[in-house]
Amino acid sequence: MSTTEENNLNVAEDAADSIEIPIADLLKTIWQRRRWLAKITGLGLLLAVGYALLLPNQYMSTAQLMPPDA
Repeated sequence: MSTTEENNLNVAEDAADSIEIPIADLLKTIWQRRRWLAKITGLGLLLAVGYALLLPNQYMSTAQLMPPDA
């Protein structure tokens, strides 16, 4: 590996390690996008329920004969 590649790798690792997001900013962003998040969550739920209702019914049963009581 050349020194340029090593330097680029070190810079990338340092950049990944230095990302810090304050929790207040994160909560603020989530609150501002709450309608979009609700729409995405609702759509996912609707698709999941629709998929579950469209699956064909599959039933399995087993029978086991027991010896007579003596």
